[in-house]
Amino acid sequence: MSWSDRVLTWVKNDSLNKKDIIDKDGGFVTPTTVTSTPEYLIKVDNVFTSTIVNYEQFAECLWFEIGTARPSSPDPSNFFSGDRGILGKNPLVCMKYTRGATTIQEYLTGGNCIENIIIKRLAHLDMDNQEIQALSFYDCFITTYEQKNNLIFFSFSFTRMSDEQAVFNNNGDKKGYDAFSFDFNKNKSDHDLGNDSKIKKE
Repeated sequence: MSWSDRVLTWVKNDSLNKKDIIDKDGGFVTPTTVTSTPEYLIKVDNVFTSTIVNYEQFAECLWFEIGTARPSSPDPSNFFSGDRGILGKNPLVCMKYTRGATTIQEYLTGGNCIENIIIKRLAHLDMDNQEIQALSFYDCFITTYEQKNNLIFFSFSFTRMSDEQAVFNNNGDKKGYDAFSFDFNKNKSDHDLGNDSKIKKE
């Protein structure tokens, strides 16, 4: 089953939030306004452009899917034995067909290595855009590409990733960042990245 067919199945089975993505005659409608800032933005090399201040090389990302897993053993006593490394699932991205979509296809067919792909989550606070999450992937290769009506779906592989989360106090002031980073080649996390935020763990 293709990625786009999977999404149609999710919608029909009420697995997705209907206020965000709506199935209409086999297509999708994503409510938005001209003045609103997208919640999710994505940067792939220098492929995309936008008029959003400070995010001129990003484009709107409708949704994405990521994940990691640790292979388990049938024998619970041997769960951590052997070379059972952490596996990173190839992220899946859904976005509108826009300028840069053809370059994504070129990267796929040409096997181009992309230094990093960044996905950011924004919140509109105090009349300003605040970054509340930043996902960064390094040494990426586009692995799949599909188009369904005006939407495109693509996935990519990567060797390292980091997840930074903004932390706010009760007054809504940003205190710093809590972070996690993992190198899948070395099967090792970067503990220093999380400590850089100097945020006390609860």
